[in-house]
Amino acid sequence: METQKLNQLSVIPLYKQLKKLIETEIDEGRMLPGAPLPSENELGARFGVSRVTVRAALQELADEGRLLRQRGKGTFVMQQPAKRLFTFSDDSFTESCAAAGIAPTRRLLSAELTPASAADIRALKLREGEDIVCVRRVMLADGVPMMLAVDHILPEFAYLLDEDIEHNSLNALMRKSGSFADFISKDRTLEAIAADAELSELLRIPMGQPMLLLYDLMGDEAGRPLRRTYEYIAGDKVKYAYK
Repeated sequence: METQKLNQLSVIPLYKQLKKLIETEIDEGRMLPGAPLPSENELGARFGVSRVTVRAALQELADEGRLLRQRGKGTFVMQQPAKRLFTFSDDSFTESCAAAGIAPTRRLLSAELTPASAADIRALKLREGEDIVCVRRVMLADGVPMMLAVDHILPEFAYLLDEDIEHNSLNALMRKSGSFADFISKDRTLEAIAADAELSELLRIPMGQPMLLLYDLMGDEAGRPLRRTYEYIAGDKVKYAYK
């Protein structure tokens, strides 16, 4: 935990200032679920406040479900529980969020043309040497990172690289092409995996935490493949159900 000075002259109580610092550490992924906090004495010495102040900050966070306090063991960062039940369907992430009353946001990691892999060539019926549009985004619901989405898309949709992918639904942007009316899932699999270092950092979850990996090959109404999607889903933050 980074040490920042508390403002002794502020009208905001010291315990509220300390609480906000700890919340920021958690929200920005610098303190992962399951991580222990320093002791009350250590926090008091670090921030120059009394144990009473530290205890008040930690207790309020525990009451809000952000921390778990265990007598004789210490204080630990809590997992973020799933807040809604998503419907497992052909709907986009944006549509699923809207149906559940959740505010969707996206964080674009990369969008580029890249050589198609052997798997891309087979699934998307490409020719050797063709490129694909590769888009990598972190999908957030009510500000909580839910999944890493990796999309491999036909090269005819290269115009996506000039679109605002971060603030718009990928499905909606692809429909703008006018070459198809709707998406149909052609091949979908779901498997259990464990979070690696990258997923741990991006989704703010511990290394090795169980996750879901959803693979979906999406086509148009005529059966032509359009996109391959891998969704690495934080299992403690989202639930899926078939329609």
